Amino acid sequence: MEVTRQGYRPALLLGALFVLPLGAPLLFAWLDAVFAAVICCALVLLGRRAGLRQLGYGLGGAAVIALFLQQLELFLFSVSACPLGMVLARGVEEKEPVSRSGAKGLAVLAVSWALFWLFFAQLTQTNPYREMLESLDKGLTETLALYTREGVELSAETLHQVETAVEVLRARLPQLLPALWLGMATMTVWMNLVVANWFLGRLRSGTYPWGLYRDWRLPDQLVWLPIAAVLVLLFRIGPLQTFAILALVFAVLLYSFQGLAVCVHFFGRWRFPAFVRVLVLFFLMIQGYGLVILAGLGLSDVWLDWRNRPGRAAGTDTK
Repeated sequence: MEVTRQGYRPALLLGALFVLPLGAPLLFAWLDAVFAAVICCALVLLGRRAGLRQLGYGLGGAAVIALFLQQLELFLFSVSACPLGMVLARGVEEKEPVSRSGAKGLAVLAVSWALFWLFFAQLTQTNPYREMLESLDKGLTETLALYTREGVELSAETLHQVETAVEVLRARLPQLLPALWLGMATMTVWMNLVVANWFLGRLRSGTYPWGLYRDWRLPDQLVWLPIAAVLVLLFRIGPLQTFAILALVFAVLLYSFQGLAVCVHFFGRWRFPAFVRVLVLFFLMIQGYGLVILAGLGLSDVWLDWRNRPGRAAGTDTK
């Protein structure tokens, strides 16, 4: 579809979506997490050439408003999602498996974020990584002070446990922060894959580019990643421990996504009402061990293949 047929409505819509988090961040900051899905849908539905043109017009207008609002840094962070959206759109065009599109998207997003933080550091003459470490360390120190100040009744044993936990976290922060960033990037890619897949499926009469989410699964060979990470941490192989933490966080997240797909499959198979599905997922998300439970379910699916066991209901559509 060419611009002459569509007019500039897609460009205005795309521009508005980039401007909303700048003008009302408390209400629309969540849009930053799904910009890549929006861009992917625009490129697929409009066609790559027309979609890129509309995106360029929309970003140009949004950039002017960002300068006027003095929110250039936030705008540039939103723009860092564009390469991910383009990679996902390419994955749709080439009919790639979801695992391959996700891997490419994660690599591209990591580079985009790294370039953004380098630019931000040069622009503000600061070190964002060091500032974040100091901010987290300060938060942990203030948390400990909150528990130790007068008026908070804690037993000596409990207080000792809190102090030990805080000190361990402070000492591990340089190792944990990269894992935190990797987890955020992985969550972002997964979220955009899910949103783009759902919208494109709805807008194209049930043709989901990466199939139904209930059927998503990781390559079987990936199971060696968490096994190797756990072994490194158990045997305390010093130089590799930071990489093992990164690998373990990454694996837990990936297999929690597969565990969620197994849950969605059984929701459809047993025809759970919508409110029950939401209640179960909400319970898993708010529980401290919910992510671990989902990861365990996803990991066990590698060997037990829950979704292809006898008795699978045919024709159930769980999206």
